[in-house]
Amino acid sequence: MADLTFSGSPVPWRVAALFLALASTVAVSGQFQREEAIHYSSRADGFDPVKLSVDESQAGTLKFVATNETLYPFTVKINFRKMENFTASYRTREAYVKFGKNILFDLKIRDPESGYNHDYEFSYTLGRPEAVNETDFIYLIPLKTGTVPVAGKAGGAGIADSFSLQKGDTVYCSRKGTVTAIPGDTRAIFRISGKNALEILHDDGTMMIYNGLSGGAIDLTPGMTVYPGDPVVVAPENTTLILHLVALVSSEMLPSLPVLYAVDDTTGAQYSRVEGRIAAIHPESLIIKEMTPRELKQREKKKEKNR
Repeated sequence: MADLTFSGSPVPWRVAALFLALASTVAVSGQFQREEAIHYSSRADGFDPVKLSVDESQAGTLKFVATNETLYPFTVKINFRKMENFTASYRTREAYVKFGKNILFDLKIRDPESGYNHDYEFSYTLGRPEAVNETDFIYLIPLKTGTVPVAGKAGGAGIADSFSLQKGDTVYCSRKGTVTAIPGDTRAIFRISGKNALEILHDDGTMMIYNGLSGGAIDLTPGMTVYPGDPVVVAPENTTLILHLVALVSSEMLPSLPVLYAVDDTTGAQYSRVEGRIAAIHPESLIIKEMTPRELKQREKKKEKNR
């Protein structure tokens, strides 16, 4: 019979929900303030987003399975302290796990007639180690085409990456991604931001947090894919929308990344050059940039149907 020793996840991730808190600000172009990093801390304990199990249903084989119960990427790490009577010997195994069950690896018993023994520690961290953040990616201004962004204010200074909204204004998706949290949804058991935010996870391991929205999501469900230019929220009240582009890393401080906003089809500019000057545009080339061949076909069929 196997002798199992199991240790849980690092403390920061034994949480049911996470929320944003102002970490630090720096001046941008002498007139805007922006956050250098996003700090999160737990609201509630008792929820492990990633669980490890060992399936012994197949004779002579132990199958290690990690179940990710969230829509966020995690990296799991298993450190073996003892392995006896197996065909392979490992010290450490590491793997990226997405939502659902992830088969990590098998251990084959060398001599099924003899006893076997293993002892390990299991941990997990947010993000993918191999993810390469695209720092030069161009994002859409999240407003209706033709709208010139106006900054929100804090202490007399403008807030970088902020957009003043009137009740009824529509917020648009800036980049293709997966919806992981919806504004006003208090049922979510795990999220990076507070309840007044929309979260969209990008393929390069970054996440855009659309903060300052108390509700108004337009037919959004966690796990669905949204595309640049898609209407995602109708502002339920006058508010200031603040975009936070963060890298998902194994730290309590999620680094805030600069955002380049579309000036034309191929050019992006930082917020200080866009605010009050450049109207929002939704170029087709940027909308389809990250679409798969199947998504492109579906888009063409939809366009033909609407003609």
